[in-house]
Amino acid sequence: MKRRAPSLYFGLIMSIIFGIVVATAVYLFLRVGSNFLIDRYYVTAEKRQERRDDYLGKFQEWATENDMSSDDTEMLAKWANEHPYVYMLIYKDDQLFFSSDMKDEEAESEEPSPDEGEDGSDSQEKPSLQPWLEFLGFSSLVEYEENKEKLIAEAEANGHKVITLSDGDVFAAVTEFTHELYYDVVNVAAFVAAALALMAVLIAYMRSIISKIKRLETDVTIVSRYDMNHKIVGEGEDEIGRLSQNVETMRNFLIENIKREREAMSANTELVTSVSHDLRTP
Repeated sequence: MKRRAPSLYFGLIMSIIFGIVVATAVYLFLRVGSNFLIDRYYVTAEKRQERRDDYLGKFQEWATENDMSSDDTEMLAKWANEHPYVYMLIYKDDQLFFSSDMKDEEAESEEPSPDEGEDGSDSQEKPSLQPWLEFLGFSSLVEYEENKEKLIAEAEANGHKVITLSDGDVFAAVTEFTHELYYDVVNVAAFVAAALALMAVLIAYMRSIISKIKRLETDVTIVSRYDMNHKIVGEGEDEIGRLSQNVETMRNFLIENIKREREAMSANTELVTSVSHDLRTP
């Protein structure tokens, strides 16, 4: 049975498969390796406690600079909205009076007031819970509600810290999810790297094909314009390789035909010369 010669189409399919394998390996290596480093050096109990203390310190500075009171829920909501990867609980007189998501829950439960526009939004921008939900990996508010108790329990387990406001002291408990941001960044970076790896494999294959075509073009140009004896060497057994071999065969046939024509012309010239000589000689 005659063996089927490889084709450019088959080579392209194999390059795509190889590129997908390489891209998958790159993605898994970067994703798993980066997540391991994040878990080991960023999501430790000590590091998370340092970040919680830092956020509480920044909140205290922000409250002092703005002379904020416990009744200023809009300012509290503004801070929560600017820190979507931090979940905060604030207690006053042993009663929870603010959490990072409270403003959004109230906004959804209330009907539009006369001061609000037709779309239900008032003149002051209310913080959106959606970015915060996305940072935590929740696709909807319903999914968040199912995990809300866990979030509150985690924040409570981290302990309370006294925050001094303009009208007295309150107690705040926080939990942060900045590592989720890094997980998302790593995921996107790994995906981009995988796509680049796939592109690199395909580009390498296409460059090899273009290189063969350019080499064949150069050889044909030399033969047609400068040197008929220039040999055309085909590489591989694909369509380009077979085309090179066929062009080389045509070149050899053309050289042979030219050689025969020259021999025939030479013989004809000798014959004419001989006959002319005989006619002139008595």
